Amino acid sequence: MNFRLPKKRLPKKIIFICIILISIILFIKYDQNGLKEREIINKGKYMSESLVADKEYDEAKKVVKTSFESIPEKKYNKVYNEVWDMLKTISYVPDGTKIVIDSLEKMRESDVKLSDECRFNIEKRLASVYIMDNNYSKAVDLTVKSIKLAEKLGNNYEKARLDVDLASIFLKIGGYETGEKLIKDSFKIDIDEGEKNGMVRLYAIINLAEIYVEEGEYDKAIEISSRIKDYKKFVNTDNYNDFDIMASIMQSNAYVGKNNIQKAKTFLEKADYLIKSDRTVYILDKDMYYYMAMGNLEYKSENYNSAIDNYKKSLEISTKRKLTQEKIKNLNKILNIYEKQGNIESLNEYQKMLINEYKENKSIRDSETSFYIIDKVSNESKLFEKTKKEIKYYKILFTVILIAILGSTFLYNRLKYFKAQNLHDGLTNVYNRKSFDIMYEKYREKDDNFALVMIDIDNFKLINDNYGHKFGDTVIKGITNTICVMLEQDDKVFRYGGEEFSVLIRNKSGEEVADIIDSIRVAIANKKWNDDVTVTISAGVAHISDSKDVLEEADKNLYKAKQLGRNKVVYK
Repeated sequence: MNFRLPKKRLPKKIIFICIILISIILFIKYDQNGLKEREIINKGKYMSESLVADKEYDEAKKVVKTSFESIPEKKYNKVYNEVWDMLKTISYVPDGTKIVIDSLEKMRESDVKLSDECRFNIEKRLASVYIMDNNYSKAVDLTVKSIKLAEKLGNNYEKARLDVDLASIFLKIGGYETGEKLIKDSFKIDIDEGEKNGMVRLYAIINLAEIYVEEGEYDKAIEISSRIKDYKKFVNTDNYNDFDIMASIMQSNAYVGKNNIQKAKTFLEKADYLIKSDRTVYILDKDMYYYMAMGNLEYKSENYNSAIDNYKKSLEISTKRKLTQEKIKNLNKILNIYEKQGNIESLNEYQKMLINEYKENKSIRDSETSFYIIDKVSNESKLFEKTKKEIKYYKILFTVILIAILGSTFLYNRLKYFKAQNLHDGLTNVYNRKSFDIMYEKYREKDDNFALVMIDIDNFKLINDNYGHKFGDTVIKGITNTICVMLEQDDKVFRYGGEEFSVLIRNKSGEEVADIIDSIRVAIANKKWNDDVTVTISAGVAHISDSKDVLEEADKNLYKAKQLGRNKVVYK
């Protein structure tokens, strides 16, 4: 006989309590793992990426800032990787680095005890952002701290990679010997994992090759670059190709330094081929380095216009990606060519760009940074054992480098001085005699359709004697202003010396130029000065169609104008 026991039902109250307990347990687990915060951050990341793609930069920054501020500090240990992924989306947008820095600094300085792993990741990433922001003292400080944490965590891969990161900072500021030592030390660190070992060694090789190129150790640069093949088996093909591109670029630069144009060209052709077939962006800035290397090759081959085109492409990329040191390097290379060509207009334009770059990047003009960096490296870390003599040497070296290269306030003032003294007249801000000599010869060589005018202020010595040099300066500036206002934008005005001016005018006949200058003469004669002083000018005009020695002809005509009683314009 079969029978069943009656089912025993649990009371509804107990079932309800169990459901609540299970829900609480799941919620606690959900809360402890930061799943809720991860959802918020991931949504913020995707929204920011979309807004940045649409160039809605301000909205993207708001989304990132709001999303970050919604994360409780107690969850930083759980979500630091996700926070970084979100912050990265605005790192290259205007003023984005400020939000990234502020957010990471808030995490670093939190009252919540951060795990060593969390702090390590925050500080190494913050260091990379400070490099983007040209704040090298902060970057060094945080990189050294990160190296210590990597040692504590027993992470040899990160320690070796950070050694190379630190070397790259020294490379940027000219500390080549220290950078070289750091990279060589990184090779002594054992890394068990094959791919990580390969990646960090390749990274070290490229940075060491660049140091050797900058130092003029071209044979060493070629030799170390060729060693990348030793690590090819450790990394995937796409990533290796990126390092192969950079190694080819470094070898090309080294062969340019050795004046072996054909070898340099061969390596750049290889880099070009690899770039065109490239499928990865492991090394983001390889395109910028390629154009700079192409510029170096063309410059050495004396193809100056092609060199400028390539440097400008590199400049455009470095500007877009906010790579300040590379931007300055490109500007200096362009300036060097324009000076060699005697292209005063372009030289002036790019000098202004260089001056503005130093003005806008105040963080790279801290004259105390040199002392801070070397003290940080020598005193706080056992990574670098140096004698007191070496430390003193580096303090002197870094002071010179950061003042002379990174653009201290002193450098900015020297650049302004260079602009005024070597290209422009300090009083009037028009071109000076040196500029005239260069541009006049350039016009003559091209046999351009141009006229030259020599202008002299009549009886200027009497004006100075009777009314003082201060009033004399006022007259010079006033006459300069009148000349500039009444000429066309493409006409060139020079202060030839003292009270004498010269003007170069293209694509007009001698008669047309004489009429223009006569109008200027009349305007100046009618100009009212203090104490009802009358000032006049005399001018001589000459045209290339009348004489090959235009300067001598214009001078003769100016002399005739003086002989005829002054306040005259003479042509022919």
